[in-house]
Amino acid sequence: MLAFDLGSWGDPVRLSDASTDNFEAVAEYQVRCARLMNAHLACIHTAGSAGAKPTVLTPDRVMSVRWTDGRFQSGGVAMAMSFELWRARGQGLSSTDWRLVGRHEVISTEAINDSIELLRALLERPEQGTLLLRAELIYRSAAAYSDHDPSAALVLAWTATEGLLGDLLTAYLKSREDMNYERKTFLKSPNVQARVTAELLSIAGHLPFSLYGGVVKAGQRRNSWLHSEKPISPEDAENAIQTAQDLFALVEGVRLQMPLGRQLHSLW
Repeated sequence: MLAFDLGSWGDPVRLSDASTDNFEAVAEYQVRCARLMNAHLACIHTAGSAGAKPTVLTPDRVMSVRWTDGRFQSGGVAMAMSFELWRARGQGLSSTDWRLVGRHEVISTEAINDSIELLRALLERPEQGTLLLRAELIYRSAAAYSDHDPSAALVLAWTATEGLLGDLLTAYLKSREDMNYERKTFLKSPNVQARVTAELLSIAGHLPFSLYGGVVKAGQRRNSWLHSEKPISPEDAENAIQTAQDLFALVEGVRLQMPLGRQLHSLW
């Protein structure tokens, strides 16, 4: 079990302080904490060799422990019910029952240590809040892919891609001291589409051609789904996720590599 103390991270707000006046502040703090944990889950999947299914953490799914007696409590009613059912099932079945015999994913101590180093690298980068958001978007896209939701996977990955393209463009414009102010202002405005940004960065040599192709394809598939509701294939989602990961590595210098697997489940 890993435990993170977030009491001194950012601007902590206690759940007991929630009221009509500061409810949004408490909620936002919980979201930020969950976002940090999702970023660490992305680091675990990158560092570990186990093919565990990506599972997105939300404030409602947080397990808490009461320090007076070590009792675990759930962050939400739905999870409390599932946790109790899981425990009752384990207590009611014999240790040799086939329903308890299955594959257990093991993550090595070395992988955990590597994931902590990856998380530290993320937290030491500038614009920490934006970076954690993009790491979480990439992780959420991989989770959506594993849940057979390629449309959500593509949209989440594309959101990260657009932001990263913007950062790459900003860095390029700063390096062009010979470019006049009006042109720079136009290129940084919302009127410039991601496709134009990708073309400019590719021509200027700031976006590798292979990565440029992934950006263009992901953008086209995203527009087709958004404006015409054309189905997104798993291959389209895979390209979008891989493109976002490669662009994240190029811009931030940290490689996140999400497992892209799908499986069918049945109820017993």
